[in-house]
Amino acid sequence: MKNIVRYQMEFNSYKKCLFYFHCGLYFPVRKREQHSKSLHSQKIIKFKNGDKSVHSYFTEIIKRIINKMINGYFPRESLSSFIIISIPSSKQRYNSERLESFFKILNNEVDIETSFDEYYREKDCESNKFDKNRERLKNCKFRNKINLRDKNIIIFDDILTTGESFRKLSKQLFLEKKVKSVTGVFLGKTF
Repeated sequence: MKNIVRYQMEFNSYKKCLFYFHCGLYFPVRKREQHSKSLHSQKIIKFKNGDKSVHSYFTEIIKRIINKMINGYFPRESLSSFIIISIPSSKQRYNSERLESFFKILNNEVDIETSFDEYYREKDCESNKFDKNRERLKNCKFRNKINLRDKNIIIFDDILTTGESFRKLSKQLFLEKKVKSVTGVFLGKTF
């Protein structure tokens, strides 16, 4: 497996630095020619459809990302200071279908606390990816079952397109939950 880890950094208006990593480029199905040639994009579609056969593939990549991230940017932090949460899917049932077993495997592999449903969607919303005015985090809130204060949060999501959901959740984590840092890890970045 070639090294497909990418890195980006951005500073936001509330004076916090956001890091994010993605595992490779994602070509949506509408870009038929590129999608059909991209094994990585096809595996992301399988993940989105709840196919557990790709969990070990993505777990290995995310494990490498997290190791690189912690050793490179947080060398003095203990693993117990990190928590992995996810951005909820548009439909509540997708979260458990896609993420529950994946997060269990990930928890065992990286030895970091995970919670696929700490940030959850109270009510399903439309999944119109092409509506630029939609509010992807509408109807989402924290369960407050784990203490996030002063923790290093890793936000997981399958696809990074504009990064708007990542930025909004990061802001909410910094301002409301008083977290120490936020890093995003995504299976793919839309091309």
